[in-house]
Amino acid sequence: KILPHIEGYFLEQSRKYGALSALGIGSFGPLQLDPQAKDYGCILATPKQGWSGFNWLQYWRVLNIPVAVQTDVNAALIAEHTLGEAAELRHVVYVTVGTGIGGGVMIGGKLLQGTSHPELGHMWIKRRADDTFPGGCPFHRDCLEGLASGPALGKRWMQPAQQLPADHAAWDLQAYYLAQMCVNITLCYGPERIVFGGGVSAQRQLLPMIRQEFLRQINGYCHQQIVQTVDSYIQRSGLGGNAGQIGSLLLAEAIFSEQAELNASLN
Repeated sequence: KILPHIEGYFLEQSRKYGALSALGIGSFGPLQLDPQAKDYGCILATPKQGWSGFNWLQYWRVLNIPVAVQTDVNAALIAEHTLGEAAELRHVVYVTVGTGIGGGVMIGGKLLQGTSHPELGHMWIKRRADDTFPGGCPFHRDCLEGLASGPALGKRWMQPAQQLPADHAAWDLQAYYLAQMCVNITLCYGPERIVFGGGVSAQRQLLPMIRQEFLRQINGYCHQQIVQTVDSYIQRSGLGGNAGQIGSLLLAEAIFSEQAELNASLN
């Protein structure tokens, strides 16, 4: 139902500003991001109803312009690395906590991509001893996303996360799980910074709680610089809710430049 609205938006923008030159897509995942795969650009098995099997690149082929696709968190990471909190850093992890939990990993200035992109939101974590909530992930129940995403918070506490007061017990539990994620990220990837985005992580009281709990959980088993600079090591997005959109524009700019260079080399 949403695709006709997207098409209408682009048609309206084309009438105002001229035909599109390129399109960058930052999509929820998981995505097939191997350019050699037959289903490149396809959304794989996802909790979002009706989207599994949808192929972004095939859908927009009718535009006859260069189209780039990435995960929404990778697009946001590209934006943060170019213009935000990760500028001039080489090793960064971007995490979004909202309707789901996702993460993008950059090592040596390049996005980490193996047979699939990282799925940090579905990592297995230790359940806190007093937590009896069964979890909300349709695939894994009590993975990180199943315990700490926005929908999980809503189901657990019977009200939307944004309506929970700052001193609610929810945030202490949330900090416990997200700090555990930061410990795992630190030990697995060794980033220079972990950047948080998404609506849930925008809660002002949450990041200081995550930092404090992170230091408790990692218990000094990391570079001492991380301990000494934890306020900058675990940081909020510098681009706020615009990181994904900015990253998608940067994807479009990059694919347009690549196509222009290719065309020039062929002429």
